[in-house]
Amino acid sequence: MSRAEEILLMAKAVPPFPKVAHRVLAMLDDPSVKAADLAEVIQYDAAITAPIFVQSLIIGLLAAAILNFVIGLIVGSQLLQTRGHYFAVGTLGLGVAAGEFAGTMDFLGGGSGMNFIQPPDGVNLTQLLYFLGLGVVAIFFVFLTWLHRTRFGFVMNAIRDNEDKAEAMGLPTGRVKTFAWAIAAAFAAIAGGLYGAGKNFIDPTEVAFSLPTVGVWMLLMPLMGGKGTLWGPILGAVMFQLFKEFFWTYLFGWQRVALGLLIVIIVVFFPDGLMGGLRAVKERLSRKSGKGEAA
Repeated sequence: MSRAEEILLMAKAVPPFPKVAHRVLAMLDDPSVKAADLAEVIQYDAAITAPIFVQSLIIGLLAAAILNFVIGLIVGSQLLQTRGHYFAVGTLGLGVAAGEFAGTMDFLGGGSGMNFIQPPDGVNLTQLLYFLGLGVVAIFFVFLTWLHRTRFGFVMNAIRDNEDKAEAMGLPTGRVKTFAWAIAAAFAAIAGGLYGAGKNFIDPTEVAFSLPTVGVWMLLMPLMGGKGTLWGPILGAVMFQLFKEFFWTYLFGWQRVALGLLIVIIVVFFPDGLMGGLRAVKERLSRKSGKGEAA
């Protein structure tokens, strides 16, 4: 039995190392190894590693969500004690500091960034990330719909309307804000994992904590759709992506200027976003119909 055939048997017998055996086998210049043997190893490799890759990705996303939830509780308990421009400056500084800190960690690639593991044969990464992302959005939407109807949701609405009055009524505003911050951090971790897997590369300062791009885009999406609503961020994300593709396709070189003008227009003329505009139109129509019935 040749060494190549021994490696082929090893690939069939030892599941943890099919990819290594495949690569070693491909490098061997042995006439006893036939194309059918190589094809068999490739098929075996895909059958073993594809489920492992998908499971590892899902486990990694869940682990990131749990870790970020815990970190969100710790950081939020301190940062959320501030308000107004102090809170804005604090979160801005936190993002910059996190990027610089991640750039010093060697196990994350340091300043050179991190390359993601390439999917094995038989895994369509784009399709996998699409359905995983769609599932996360659906789960998050259902979860927020349920949460909005609970006592926790009522307290969050009270804080949004007037935090001082909510605190004067004896509501636990600090604990509720911290818990809401941690929930947002958990789902943001899952979104970041999917985003990084799709990019295949993450740089701590230019991608993961890039304030001029991703940092602004995340704020612009709910502003476009309508903050404080369930459907607003979803509609805002769709609208933003359409505008972004249009600007980057037909106004390349001036795309960031056009995006800045869009932000100004939204903030000045549509402060409540698309959902707020639709709500205002609905109220106007209802008032007109009420006047017509009274006449």
